[in-house]
Amino acid sequence: MSDHEAATAECDTNIQTNKKKPRTVFIYKKANKDKIEDLKHFSEDFMTSHENRTCSENWELFKDSLKNATDKHIPTKLLSGRWNLPWMNKDIKRLMSKRRRRYNAWKKYGDTADLAEYNKLKEDVKIALKQAHNNYVEGLFEEDGSNPAKRLWSYVKSLKIDKIGIPSLLFENKLVSRPQQKAEALSQQYKSVFTLHNRGYILHPI
Repeated sequence: MSDHEAATAECDTNIQTNKKKPRTVFIYKKANKDKIEDLKHFSEDFMTSHENRTCSENWELFKDSLKNATDKHIPTKLLSGRWNLPWMNKDIKRLMSKRRRRYNAWKKYGDTADLAEYNKLKEDVKIALKQAHNNYVEGLFEEDGSNPAKRLWSYVKSLKIDKIGIPSLLFENKLVSRPQQKAEALSQQYKSVFTLHNRGYILHPI
């Protein structure tokens, strides 16, 4: 490249979003405990013969036996995304599809009319979701022969999300939750396990 030519580059500014895939979780409260207790026999056999196998072989045997027991005797369910919310109905899904189509049209052609329609549909979806959610929560307290407390706590449990990161820490009899406070607490904890020696008293080998 000579000194009078400008350098050019192309970059892709589209945001790549990672969609959350459905995941399988175990329903431990519905596990067949009698069948799982059969692992006691495996434990006895394992302890009597583990010396005849290598460490890797023991680990593979233990892992496979435990996995087979959980797969057979503990039921599972599939956790999916927002489309399977209990208050989601066909009308809301249809409205969300229209919103997505209008957004794609605006991104493709750049028409301000499409943008205005998209903003209107976005607000309509927001209102419809809020109303459907409120109606669902109110229905939890209706007397229909089932246990309302159980349904309420099931709903509360469904709102929980997985927390990623370091939870709140108890440091010097105080609960710290801010990132900087947690970093200082962990730093002090790590420092406490090391001892600073006086180099004048360190013994050197002869």
